[in-house]
Amino acid sequence: MKNFKKKTTTINGFINKNILIKNSAAFLSIKAGRKKGTVDIAVSGLAVAFNGGGDVKEKDPEFKESYQAAKEIVKRGGIVISGGRNTGIMEAVSRGGGKYGLGINFPEQVKQGKASVYGHKLVTDPITRMIILTSCFPYVVVYCGAVGTLHEFMNGIIALKNHNLYGLPAPKILVHAFWKETINHLAKRGILDKGYLKQLHFFQSSLNVVKLLSK
Repeated sequence: MKNFKKKTTTINGFINKNILIKNSAAFLSIKAGRKKGTVDIAVSGLAVAFNGGGDVKEKDPEFKESYQAAKEIVKRGGIVISGGRNTGIMEAVSRGGGKYGLGINFPEQVKQGKASVYGHKLVTDPITRMIILTSCFPYVVVYCGAVGTLHEFMNGIIALKNHNLYGLPAPKILVHAFWKETINHLAKRGILDKGYLKQLHFFQSSLNVVKLLSK
């Protein structure tokens, strides 16, 4: 796996506690910033943020594949994070990640008993959650989903845009083939610059995810 230098990002938001996760090939620290209302995120190595639908069933191939992908990443010394719910892709990744996984919830999910019991847990607001899941890690994986996952996907593309325009850091984005038709339609209508398509890495299965992370 390619090694990344430690990247530190400060964003606006709140967290309920500080987080520190270390594996043989990855490091993650999330803590309250010095300035009130900010969060400092330090990350390096094989740290992978997963995004995907909460309605995916355990019997669906995508559930099994995202579980296997997360498990393999951890086996290779990595860390995985997800939206932290106890359903769909988020639950699969939390199970696969175990003690090297982090679920990021917002308070209402926790109050309603919708947080996964696996791995580390962090509570923050929805906007901070979105930023962490889509633009603060070296790798972002986008599985199938609905409007919430689409929002996360587009936020990842905005990170690419800011990288292209201003040189800001951007993740390597791995996208499930489920989104190809949607993304091609947006490009065809002129909503999305076709140049961004060349910066996306499409995959069909968990094996493809691991291979793409290796490049």
